[in-house]
Formats: sequence, C-alpha cells, structure tokens
Amino acid sequence: MNIKLVLIRYLLMIKRLLKKPAFLLLLLSIPLLTLTFTHFAKTEETGFVSIVLAKEEESELANKVIQRIKETKGIMHFADAKSPDEARRLVAKGEYDCAWILGKDLDSKVVSISEGRYETLVTSIERAPGTMSDIAKEQIFAAFYEEIAYAMYERYAADAAEDVTAEELAAFHEQNLVEGELITFTYEEAGKVDLSEVNYLISPLRGLLSVIMLMCALSAGIYFLADEKSGTYTLLSKDRRYAVLYFSHLAALTLAALFVLPALYFTGNLTDIRKEILNILLFALSLAGFSSCLCALIPSVAALGVALPVLCVASLVLSPVFFDIISLRPLQAVLPIYHYMRASSQASFPWDFAIYAVLSAALGFGLYRLRLAISKK
Repeated sequence: MNIKLVLIRYLLMIKRLLKKPAFLLLLLSIPLLTLTFTHFAKTEETGFVSIVLAKEEESELANKVIQRIKETKGIMHFADAKSPDEARRLVAKGEYDCAWILGKDLDSKVVSISEGRYETLVTSIERAPGTMSDIAKEQIFAAFYEEIAYAMYERYAADAAEDVTAEELAAFHEQNLVEGELITFTYEEAGKVDLSEVNYLISPLRGLLSVIMLMCALSAGIYFLADEKSGTYTLLSKDRRYAVLYFSHLAALTLAALFVLPALYFTGNLTDIRKEILNILLFALSLAGFSSCLCALIPSVAALGVALPVLCVASLVLSPVFFDIISLRPLQAVLPIYHYMRASSQASFPWDFAIYAVLSAALGFGLYRLRLAISKK
C-alpha cells in the first residue's frame, strides 16, 4: 500500500467536502452553537426555572437571603417583585414559574427552628409542580443555612457555658468556621472540578456537538451515494468502493473534530486533552462505521436525506444528552453518541467504545458487500 498516495487521496476528499456549501454550513454551525450557548450561559436572565422573589416585611436577614439566592449560578433565573401581591400576579400571568415570598419575623423564626420547632420561612407559589422547581427549592435552605446553623451553635454554646458573651461566641465561630464545598468532584485524570465555575446551561453542548458530527458523517454518506449513482465508482472493486465510503466519512469527521475540540475547550467542557483526542478519534471511527451501515441499508439519496433528521432527533432523545433513559439501554447501545457521552465521563480506557468502532466498520463492510451482491442479481 502506498501510504503517500492514500494520504493525498484523503486530503483530496477533505478538499472536495470544503467545496460543498451545505457541508460548510454544518461546520460553521459548530462555532455558532458554541457562541450561542456561551452567550446565554453568561446572561443573567437565562434559566430553566424563572423565580420571582418578594418579602412580607423589610429586614436585614430578608435582604441578605435574597441576595444569596440571586447569586446562585446555574439553572435558575431570579427577579425581584415589589410586593407579595405583585409576585403572585406575575406567576398567575405565566411570566414566572414560581414565586418565593419571605415571611415576617425571620430572625425569631430562625431561632425557633434551631430549637426544634416548625416554622415557615418562605411561601412558594407555583404554576405547576415539577422536578426543576423541586431542585430549585434546595436554594432556599442553602440561603438560610448560615443563620440556622449559627443559631443552633449559639444555643448549644449558651447551654454549655452560661457566662459566655455574644461577642465571644461570634469570635469563636468566625475562628473555627469551615468554608468550602461539602462535596468535591474530580476527574481522575484531569483533577478537581471547580463547581463555582460550572454553568449547567452549557452542559448539553457536548451532546449537541456530537449530533452535528453525526450529521457531518451522514452528509458525507449522501454525497458518496450520489456519486455512486452517477457511476463514479463503477470501475472500483467492492473492497475499494467500501474504503472510499468509509474514508469519505472519516474525512468529514476530521474537519468536524477540528471545530469540536476548540469548542469544548473554550466552553470549559474539555477534560484531559489526551483523553478527549482518544474519545473523539473513537467517535469518528464509530460514526464512520455507523454511517456506512446506514448507506448499505438505505442506498437511496432521498431516503437517507429523510432519515437524517429522524436519526439526529432519536440520538438526542436516546443518548444521555439532556437525560438518561436507563430502561432503553439496549437501544442506546446501538448509537455511537451514547458510547461517546459515556466514554467522556469515565476515566478508564473505553474498551466497549473501541469494540463498537471495530464492529461497526466490519458490519458496514459486510452489509455493503451484501448490498452490491444483491443489486447485481
């Protein structure tokens, strides 16, 4: 095999793809999608759950708690209402998902809670119950935690030493205050993850970029089928014709990977560069095999064009991009995006992903040879 000749033909495949306007648009959609996600992730008014805040009376604690809640990063967007009545109206009109109304006498209620009594600190008014609203409620306790914890500490210290002053208690508490995160997340190979910098709005970006890579692979397959129909590969043997199909997919995916890796880096989704390169290489090989199987099973340009958006939507739903449907694991295992998302979250070598890449290429070869044999009959 002449390696130099193979490399030249591979570069010519890449050059040919760059002359396809539709394929160029796919590539340009990668930085566009990245910029869009980054913009919305930085926008204060962005969030999956919108919550309006109000208080029944002015107090230092109420203002402090509201400020803490509004500083929360992630999936929630907070806004202020002038009064509890206005907050209720905004939820009733559908402008916000729920309203949190801080009650009266918060200081005394915090003390009561520290003594084991039940008190209502915040009233939550919701349009409809939902999982995201339940997750958001955790922020209420987090915002009150410091005051409740100090009140419990103050009560315990007062029972233990009757002559201790409030100033001494505060000084001792400040000296022994434990700061930091209760749970620390780390990548085994990439080190600690700073949760304060994580923005959950860009978390699905990896999955969406992988779907664009799937579209790039299928587009290359459509171009191959169109050339095959026009007789471009008539003189090639079956083996060489499949090689052209497989490497045309890899050429498209090489270009896509050159856009995806920087996108992951600039959005903070990149873990370890060696691991990312390995995973995206296995992903490209898997997509090439997967798309080759589809080209063998669906040899019509029009039919594969119709199947393309269906496959992309199915990949988004079945793969763990937004959520993971464990009961559909057998269907998920058929899709290369599932293996890519799974490999991106594990530290060990993704042997199952490598096996999938080899099996998909072999299956594509067998199906393509079978299709050519049947078509001659």
